[in-house]
Amino acid sequence: MNSLAESISLYTSRAAMKLRRQHSVARIIQVYIRCSPYRSGDAFYGNSLMAALPMATDDTRVLVKHALAALKRMYRPGFNYAKAGIMLTELQPKSGQQRDLFAPNQDAKSGQLMTVMDIINNTMGRDTLQLANQGFKRPWKMKQEHKSPSYTTKWEDVLTVS
Repeated sequence: MNSLAESISLYTSRAAMKLRRQHSVARIIQVYIRCSPYRSGDAFYGNSLMAALPMATDDTRVLVKHALAALKRMYRPGFNYAKAGIMLTELQPKSGQQRDLFAPNQDAKSGQLMTVMDIINNTMGRDTLQLANQGFKRPWKMKQEHKSPSYTTKWEDVLTVS
């Protein structure tokens, strides 16, 4: 469960950062997990759960909290999980967001914190500042030993002729 929770937390954090970059908020988060259908001898299980947020948000902490709650509800021990992910839906511009009249207004402090996190991660490198539940070693991370160079998207991979 820990590696699934770490991956869901990381993916949710990255999605929240992209929401903020687009000046958008999300109202629904969908979490999915599944086992590999190609492993012979292993039982298959896959599930997906949508969680409606009380209010549309781009706050990483709120999104991760709801994503992990959804994961906890659908997780079954004893399965060899191979894939996990999240999707954000009901996206809307942050400026046109409908507010709850009776909800406490935490947007100012939350927005400042998320802005600081994004600035630090943009200047110091991705995942420099992250939530603790995203993990550090990430043994579940995709293996990329045989990955082709990214000549068209990374300056470091462009060949130099001298």
